[in-house]
Amino acid sequence: TLTEHQMNVSHLFSNFKILDKGDHAHVADPTYATLCLAASLNLKAVFSHETINLPVEKRKIMGDASESAILRYMEINRSATQTRDENPKEAEIPFSSAYKYQVTIHRMQATQSYYLIMKGAPEIVLEYCTKIHTDEGDQPLTPHVKKELKANFIKLANMSERVIGYCDLKLSAVEYALGYKFDTQQRNFPIEDLNFVGAISMIDPPRYQIDKSIALCRQAGIKVIMVTGDHPVTALAISRQCGTITMPTAYDYAFEHHIELSDVPQHIKSQFKAAVITGDELRKMSVNDLKAAQFKYAEITFARTSPQQKLFIVETYQSLKHVVAVTGDGVNDSPALKKA
Repeated sequence: TLTEHQMNVSHLFSNFKILDKGDHAHVADPTYATLCLAASLNLKAVFSHETINLPVEKRKIMGDASESAILRYMEINRSATQTRDENPKEAEIPFSSAYKYQVTIHRMQATQSYYLIMKGAPEIVLEYCTKIHTDEGDQPLTPHVKKELKANFIKLANMSERVIGYCDLKLSAVEYALGYKFDTQQRNFPIEDLNFVGAISMIDPPRYQIDKSIALCRQAGIKVIMVTGDHPVTALAISRQCGTITMPTAYDYAFEHHIELSDVPQHIKSQFKAAVITGDELRKMSVNDLKAAQFKYAEITFARTSPQQKLFIVETYQSLKHVVAVTGDGVNDSPALKKA
């Protein structure tokens, strides 16, 4: 892993505004409060019992890096543990790299009704929404609003930040009376027509002098490729900091000309010697397509990839007679690590 693996909350996005983590002027605003409630409840991470009496900053957390960062931030600012105890989780669809979201349903103490929260890759959860929370009330999620939201996600991703989006739904107390048996296998509850709430972005800084280590590898004739589950723009920003991508890409062209990546003309795209290839693009590529990409580009970063795709990348490089080494510290890296 090229980063420190020390994720910290950096910004919150609510009511169409990017707010710094230290900006507490909006804590009473309805949208901000809803985002903090959703973020405190939709969490798997928990504080470990043996360090529970230490200050929040020093406590040990059982959970992944992103969830740990959110729990720590919400505990300091919103007493997340108390919120979770008061509004217990009744059902959960765990996060999967296949669908890139996680759903929890809670029994809310104040309203004595059920509350559904979805969190995940912001561009994915947005597709399940038809409305958006604002401080003036819920508004329809029009194509124009969607575009504005995505521009804000890109702005955060450009700062090397990992963005997590949240949406919610208050379940009708008539259809889902207290005691309703939620079945996550047959899914006897809706996950469409949700309300987009906001997003939280985190930063995981590159390791100390990682750029020098990468430069040494390159001098030795080793090709260094970053493979990540992050958003392509976050992945590109981190690749630049680490030195795995040093040349311009089609994404840079899109930013400079204020256009969508899909609007970059093909003849311009084909001139670049560095590329960010996403999991969606990889899904449509054959082994030969991927081999061709490896000859065409001197520098590649793979983004929004699944564990299976990490394995596919390793196998393709091996089939080109490369000796492949993989470094990684997540469960999702294990198939690729075992194959390398």
